[in-house]
Amino acid sequence: MSHAQTPGIALPDAPAETTIPLPELRTRIDHIDRGLLELLRARRDIAVEVAKTKDAESRPIRDLGREQDALVKLIQQGKEQGLDAHFVAKVFRELIEDSVKLQQGYLQAQANADSRLPEAVRVAYQGAPGAYSHQATEAYFATDGERLHCLPQPHFTAVIEAVERGEADYGVLPIENTTSGTISEVYDLLLHTRLAIVGEEKLRIEHCLLGLPGAGLNQIRQIYSHPVAAAQCTRFSSSLNGVDIQYWNNTATAAQKIHADADPSQAAIASEEAARLYGLSVIKRGIANQGQNYTRFIVVARTPIAVDARIPCKTSLVLATRHVAGALVAALSALRDHGINLTKIESRPILGNPWEEMFYLDLEGNRDAPAVRAALADLARHTRFLKILGSYPSSDLPEPVPTGAALEHAQAPAVPAETPPALATVQLGQTLIGAGGFVLGLGAAQGLSEDAAQRLAAEAQAHNLALWHDLARGPAQAEQEAKRAEGHEFAYLRRIANAAGLRELAPEVRALVLPDTAWRDTELLDAAGAQPLPVLLPRGDAGPGQWLEAAGRLQAAGNAQILLLETGLRTADGHRQPDLAALTAAVRAGRHPVLVQLPGDSDALMLQALKAGGASGALLSVDEAEASKLPAWLAASRD
Repeated sequence: MSHAQTPGIALPDAPAETTIPLPELRTRIDHIDRGLLELLRARRDIAVEVAKTKDAESRPIRDLGREQDALVKLIQQGKEQGLDAHFVAKVFRELIEDSVKLQQGYLQAQANADSRLPEAVRVAYQGAPGAYSHQATEAYFATDGERLHCLPQPHFTAVIEAVERGEADYGVLPIENTTSGTISEVYDLLLHTRLAIVGEEKLRIEHCLLGLPGAGLNQIRQIYSHPVAAAQCTRFSSSLNGVDIQYWNNTATAAQKIHADADPSQAAIASEEAARLYGLSVIKRGIANQGQNYTRFIVVARTPIAVDARIPCKTSLVLATRHVAGALVAALSALRDHGINLTKIESRPILGNPWEEMFYLDLEGNRDAPAVRAALADLARHTRFLKILGSYPSSDLPEPVPTGAALEHAQAPAVPAETPPALATVQLGQTLIGAGGFVLGLGAAQGLSEDAAQRLAAEAQAHNLALWHDLARGPAQAEQEAKRAEGHEFAYLRRIANAAGLRELAPEVRALVLPDTAWRDTELLDAAGAQPLPVLLPRGDAGPGQWLEAAGRLQAAGNAQILLLETGLRTADGHRQPDLAALTAAVRAGRHPVLVQLPGDSDALMLQALKAGGASGALLSVDEAEASKLPAWLAASRD
């Protein structure tokens, strides 16, 4: 399409010459960009008017069916103009999300009109300008514009104290990261503060190596950064010879140090925003171990907020159970019995009380909703301590984005949100997964000896476990095996499982177990999708939407035998625990059964949480010492 055909944007006539000078081309792009900004502003103004109309007529904010219909139509129109379907979907997904947030913000302002701040909005955060907490603060309070006054603090406790004393109206704190897991110090602070959680913000963390302008990678001898950021970039840092890593209290203050010292042999791991603020250059981008690296931040205030019933809401709480057998399972059952989805559970030791723990939970719903109110009342009867940390708008917005064939062909009819597709079932040997019930599988932990595997198989046979698997050993070879359509070939595991009469997941049943990175490997997905074998698709570090889109590509290639495998988030001690929010997103999509991979030191509580969250089963990789837990696992999976 020529520039003269650009809707809503008038461009000067092109000169007659065949080759247009680069400055002239850049001028035209700048002109188009200004026009796009004007259109985006106009679209936002209309979105606010839509919110006012919906509020006056008591209409819901979301109409996922209409949003998906509109998106499919836009993809088709984009294709007619030579635009890539995925590009169009990405752009309009962002626009739809922005519109939804604007409308929710309007409703929230109306619901909390009595607590509006008259002038400045003072927000405390840990770090310095350019820190990730500062970026999350600006993102969450973006609509406050010039009213926003950011108050940097030296540590998390200072953030809490600033809000408690009234020096700040809000505090922004990181609570969990998809790579490094939970921020334990913040959880401990929430237990002892009177502040309430009033919001959340998810920020993509993009680590860069920053240095003085003109400095090259071969000049760097010392790198400064926060310990967590440094740990998230170990693959990059270990590839450098003769470079020392120095821990600093914050990524942004590390960037400040590089600027102040003016030493070209020093560098910092921090954000690109920090480079801009402190006059540094980006030596290398994208240095994190995992490409999809997100941190979830919470916003705290002195008083709770009201959340409009039309806005998706999350409630956070902390509890301690009574000292009786099965108390925690009974507590979780209270949520399940009232149809409440649990999106996170985190345990923390009670200081001074050995072997006792507090449990932090996030659940879907507003504490003022009848079902949640009834569930919390039942929950209180099973606990000796229960504290509601807050109900607040959820940042986990459903995505009205067609995947797989719908993106490729764009003519596929949209599926209304209220009638999701029926859950597919997958058969592995004699076991049907996704047809109701809860499948529990057992496998050998990494490094298990053949003798230990034989004893473990005997335990599995005695307790009639549904499946035997070798996921702990298999994924290293899965990519080549998937492309050759071959099953795993671990001879001694096959022999032991067959001798015990177990139904095998990988060797005997012949399922393709893809690597954690498969979601972004389109060649591998196409190859696996063309095979007549069940496929286990791990989430790895993919977001829920990317995970489901990868499953859509497998299905578009012809394979409907797809099992989604939730591999979990890495915790501070190096273990992995299931991401219940990702599990909920996959279950809600209603397309494929979801299995969850668990370490052998998991307990019956986690199995109960997975069942309540809608998982179709769990796969445990255990060692010989953990075999004694099998009866408890089985009881939990069958309850």
